[in-house]
Amino acid sequence: MRTGVWVVGTIILGVGILGCSGAGGPASAGAQTPGATGAEPTQGGSVPTSAPVGSDAPTVEPTQGGGPSLGVCELVTADELATIVGKPVVLAVLAGPPDTCDVQSNDAPIAAFVFMRGPEFAFAFDAWASDPSAEDVPGIGDGTVYVADSQLVIVKRGDALFSVSVYDVDVAISGRLEMMKEIARIAAARM
Repeated sequence: MRTGVWVVGTIILGVGILGCSGAGGPASAGAQTPGATGAEPTQGGSVPTSAPVGSDAPTVEPTQGGGPSLGVCELVTADELATIVGKPVVLAVLAGPPDTCDVQSNDAPIAAFVFMRGPEFAFAFDAWASDPSAEDVPGIGDGTVYVADSQLVIVKRGDALFSVSVYDVDVAISGRLEMMKEIARIAAARM
C-alpha cells in the first residue's frame, strides 16, 4: 500500500505542488482524508459530487484541488479504466490540493492521476517537457509528453495540466505507457 502513496506523492511533487494532504498523508493509498468529499470510493463509478434529485442527503462540494467541478475521478471513469487496464478497479479521491484519483484493483494501487487548472501550470508543463527523458506524445491536448525517468504522461490543455502514472507491476513498462496514453486521451477530452 505504501507504494501507491509514494507514487501519488511523486506525481504531485513532480508537477511542483508541495504539501498535498498534510503531515503523514492518508494511512493507505485508498484511504479517504476525513471530510475530503463526504463520500466513499465506489466500484464501477466515481465518488459522487452531488446528491440524487429529491434526496435529503447533503450536496457534496468538490474540494479545492483545482479540478473540474465534476471531480478528478470523473475525468476517466472506473468503467473506462477497467477496460484500459483489463480488470475491475475502485477509485478514491485523495484530497489535495491538488486532488488525486487513486486507482486500485484487488486492494492494490495500480495507477493515479492528478488534474490542476491555472496559468502557473503551463510553466510546469514546459519544465517537464524539457526533461532529457521526455518524449513528445502527439495528438493529445495542446501538448503531451511521456517522461520516462518518472514514468508519467503529462497533458497540457489550455491552462489545465493532467498527469497520470500507471504502476501496475503485472504490466511491462511499454504496456503501461500505452495505458497512460489512453487514459490521457480520455481525460484531455474532458479537461
